[in-house]
Amino acid sequence: VNDRILSANGVSFESIDYSSAVDIIKNAEHINMIVKRRVAMPIMEFEQRTLKFTLSKSRKKD
Repeated sequence: VNDRILSANGVSFESIDYSSAVDIIKNAEHINMIVKRRVAMPIMEFEQRTLKFTLSKSRKKD
């Protein structure tokens, strides 16, 4: 809740439509994302953090 994807694989999500963003995430084998996290603090204050991480898709065959 309250996380916002800023970019994936170098593509800014600021001005692209939802379906384009989903395609980037679904079709990539590896994803480098930048996510802005809004963390609830006591007394209704909020802190914002930016997280960077890489996700890898496993292509297992049964």
